Amino acid sequence: EWQSLFLTGWHFLATTADLPNPGDYVTQRVGPLSIIIRNFGHGDYQAFLNVCAHRYSELASEKCGNIATFSCQYHGWEFDREGNTKRIPDAPCFKPLEKGQLGLKHFRTATVGQLIFVSFAENGPTIQEFLGSCYADIERCDTDRYEQVYALDQVCDANWKLIVENTLESYHIDMIHRQTIQHMPSPENCSHELHDQYSVFRTTPIPPGSFRYWVEETLAKSIEQPAKHNYVNLRFFPGLTISYEDMIVILQSNLPLDATHSICIYRFLTPKTKNWRTRLINQFYRPSMVKFWVRVIHEDLGFLPKMQKGIQSHELPKGGLL
Repeated sequence: EWQSLFLTGWHFLATTADLPNPGDYVTQRVGPLSIIIRNFGHGDYQAFLNVCAHRYSELASEKCGNIATFSCQYHGWEFDREGNTKRIPDAPCFKPLEKGQLGLKHFRTATVGQLIFVSFAENGPTIQEFLGSCYADIERCDTDRYEQVYALDQVCDANWKLIVENTLESYHIDMIHRQTIQHMPSPENCSHELHDQYSVFRTTPIPPGSFRYWVEETLAKSIEQPAKHNYVNLRFFPGLTISYEDMIVILQSNLPLDATHSICIYRFLTPKTKNWRTRLINQFYRPSMVKFWVRVIHEDLGFLPKMQKGIQSHELPKGGLL
């Protein structure tokens, strides 16, 4: 799977809100790789293997931070935006080392809206080619329209495919989400689109005349777009999920760490409102909405390790509908 799926694709690892200032960086582990993404200023985000070319130390060990000069934490070797050596302390001791001879492993990086994608393959499709018709939908999640209000990175003790499958089915809602969503939607309110690279699920959970319906109508007018009052789940193979409602976008990236552990990256975006009335409504409505979906996520992540333990049993019942 690592060779066939994850080395060749593009993966959502961070947003521009995660590293807003020049010198900001984030680190992320994906499979056997430790990745560092740094903001070089003026919208220039670059990703590298988080390993120094000198003595193979991690460049940075913190989850995030700011370094004025892109340098290794061990001996202070400095690198430019392409990963080439820029300054080596006590450089004459390393003669005849030529400038640029040792450099970092640089990964292709692309920003779509405010999502930062990284590809581990030196060659391959561009981000536009990879995302295809979904590119425009993701590009709409830019900083002019949306602001990030919540971020969560969590390791789940389950194979990445179990997490993917969990986002695609609603059969578990009545059991796992009985305190939040409560009931799975009725079939007549659901629609599915199946494509080669992605799938789309839609349902209409908001009843007309409800308070939430009115809030969504009011806030949608503020950002000059019609309220749709539905829930949309866009699942892009292999690891990206984007869940839309009128007033929130939940970005989710599920990537393997190993066969039984995954990293789950969540980012919550909400529309920017333009007047005092809608900002006031949003101020009271948004925290409860975010709290609700965070609770739903933790309900899933709390159960999935139990699923992992079950499928690892040395003996299994006859049958099994996977």
